Amino acid sequence: MMAQIGLNTKYLQGGVNAWKWDLVESSSGGHISSIDLRKWLDQGSNDCDLFLLDVREPDEFKEWNIDGSVNIPLSKLAPTKESINDIPKDKRIITICSHGNRSTIAKYLLERYGFNVSVLERGLKSWKHPS
Repeated sequence: MMAQIGLNTKYLQGGVNAWKWDLVESSSGGHISSIDLRKWLDQGSNDCDLFLLDVREPDEFKEWNIDGSVNIPLSKLAPTKESINDIPKDKRIITICSHGNRSTIAKYLLERYGFNVSVLERGLKSWKHPS
């Protein structure tokens, strides 16, 4: 069915019982609200503690972004790509996208390689309209 609509899907043969690795719970802070991120940035924390990583495509980033953020699209974050070397391991990484979906994927990918990562909760939508 999925192939008929153009999606290349895979499944775990034998279901969850066939899983051979330990499941590891995410170790980082998870999410940060736009309100808390603004407070950190207003205190000057971005200079030494935070790295704002916008994982949207370059054309989206050009439309608008958070000042001081760096644009590396999600598709360029594979560990075999040079762009992962542009991300500091000694800072807390805040991944950013429009709504939080791509940034969550980026969070899990980067955590796997030893980065301390949180996601901007609800993405740039929350930055524009904090709740």
